[in-house]
Amino acid sequence: MSKGNDASFPVLGTVLGILGTMCNFVSGFVLGLAAPLAAIVAIVAGIRFLTGQVPFLGDFSEDPEGGRRLSLQLMSTDQAKEAFDEHKELMGGDIVRMKEEIQIIIQETRAGTEASVPEEEQQEAPDEEQEASEEA
Repeated sequence: MSKGNDASFPVLGTVLGILGTMCNFVSGFVLGLAAPLAAIVAIVAGIRFLTGQVPFLGDFSEDPEGGRRLSLQLMSTDQAKEAFDEHKELMGGDIVRMKEEIQIIIQETRAGTEASVPEEEQQEAPDEEQEASEEA
């Protein structure tokens, strides 16, 4: 009687081991992302079920010592929609300013690389002229 062993297909065992490891990594990664989100959704749903209002992150403020405070407010769904629209406009303005700054940085970088390229070409050109005069 022969016992089943992995000696007949050693490569298959290795491939299955690698695929199993990758599968475990992906499932752990997805679960690691989904579990905190599900917990937040459950907390919000529980608060809404108990109070009839939706928790909403209010404005944050900075105290003179440099500490930040974030307020959490309970409000109706309609008030939350209005507050979200206000925050969206504020954040949209910040995002537009950030995009403009990034564009300026990109343009400065391109201008810097374009300015450095002709200098290198100018340095290479005299070398070529010297080689041509030495050959003649």
